[in-house]
Amino acid sequence: MSSIPHIILAGGKSSRMGKDKATLPFGEDTILNRLITSLQQEDLPYVVVSSLLHHQDLKAPIIPDYQDNCGPLSGLMAGINYFSTEWVMVVSCDMPFYTPSLVDDLALHTQGHDAVIPVYENKAHYLCGLYRLTCLPMMEERLSNGNLAINKLLEKLNVKWVNMDHYSAPTFMNMNSADDYQEALTLLKKLPND
Repeated sequence: MSSIPHIILAGGKSSRMGKDKATLPFGEDTILNRLITSLQQEDLPYVVVSSLLHHQDLKAPIIPDYQDNCGPLSGLMAGINYFSTEWVMVVSCDMPFYTPSLVDDLALHTQGHDAVIPVYENKAHYLCGLYRLTCLPMMEERLSNGNLAINKLLEKLNVKWVNMDHYSAPTFMNMNSADDYQEALTLLKKLPND
């Protein structure tokens, strides 16, 4: 398995959910701890990016956002600066079925690109993709101008969009609402070994 480090974005406001998604119970753990465990089991380097004080007691490396209240772009920048490796894998903490093997499939497409973004059922997953260190100057420029949208950043980069329809449905599930959370809990009960 690739040793590309992972950046777990866990500092969002969770406004649609109404409570912090990262700390929601999920099986015998929380959503965030489930993701951390999956990375630890593969011995992958990772960091949690969050400026939320209640995350500070995690038994995991945690760093604050690059700049407060600037969304996932700021978290991604913090993680890139933390690792300073050629590539990083970003994953949002609200993807409870993320599988670390995804990074290997994406890493096959890095040559000549600034970012490698999975597309599942015609939906691009910006917060579950590979970003190259060379993206940082463009990110800093966009942050300083208040242009925080990752999808707009990607329009300025050389991106490889990779079809991932061969993956199982829950891999790219993103939980934004209470209904999404309930759907994820239902799916979790159907999975073997959980």
